[in-house]
Amino acid sequence: MKTFAVFGDVHGRISLMLILARRWEEDTGRSLDAVLQVGDMGAFPDINRLDRATVRHAAKDTDELGFSEYVRGCAEGAALLANDGWPVVWMRGNHEDFEYLDQFRSPTAVDPWGRLIYVPDGTETTVAGLRIGAIGGKGRPSVDRGRGKSARKAYRKSQHRDDPSWLSERIAGNAYSDGLDILLTHAGPAEVLRFGSPHLAAAARRIRPRIHLFGHHHIQHGPASGPGGATVIGLDHLEFIGHRIQNGCWGILEVDGEDVRWTWGDTFRWASQLSPNGYRSWIPSLSIAS
Repeated sequence: MKTFAVFGDVHGRISLMLILARRWEEDTGRSLDAVLQVGDMGAFPDINRLDRATVRHAAKDTDELGFSEYVRGCAEGAALLANDGWPVVWMRGNHEDFEYLDQFRSPTAVDPWGRLIYVPDGTETTVAGLRIGAIGGKGRPSVDRGRGKSARKAYRKSQHRDDPSWLSERIAGNAYSDGLDILLTHAGPAEVLRFGSPHLAAAARRIRPRIHLFGHHHIQHGPASGPGGATVIGLDHLEFIGHRIQNGCWGILEVDGEDVRWTWGDTFRWASQLSPNGYRSWIPSLSIAS
């Protein structure tokens, strides 16, 4: 049995993600093989390079700046990742420092403990014997001319501006020709979502992954059958709505031979005990640092 905690868009809330994963282990007495994260990790090591959306959200919630703390080696990271910690496999979304991420050409740990493993588009890593690949970024604003003035304007814009937050259609069309066990994409595929990417749907049909995980769209989806016969799961953003964690933003994936099982994190009663001002109080009891 291979077991993963899977998270939607984190936007810097790395400590919250890790606390949920550690608390699941403590509650069940079982161990995870890894954490998987589907983009918008909030990878801004230099907070002077935030994009406008992150500046706006960070003014209300400083946890949006968590990535910069982890890459520098914060105490929370040492408590939750050091020693025998599992890998956190993540990819690019559409709210990251793309110039920073462009320096990586193969899966690379970006933190002092060697646990936060960034997987660039079109590359892969192996965890617990399963091959995991990534196609990051959001879809173009328009994939056809559509009807009406606004649709034509969006189409022209999509054709003449290169945006590093967009997915690579070249990689979607060519990568992973020999297949994958788990495909991570930031955006969702068409055929699953009315507003999903046809390029990702075509990629999934070509690659035929066993499992296809995505985020980005602020929705909870699946598990259901997707393009290429994959078990497809879409996750919402990891954040607090009032005093409760957003529904549908994380879950537990179990892979046992050909059997794939999924449990949404909302079903764990203890998760409702976390609050935005108090969740860090769990860190001492979950610490694995020596």
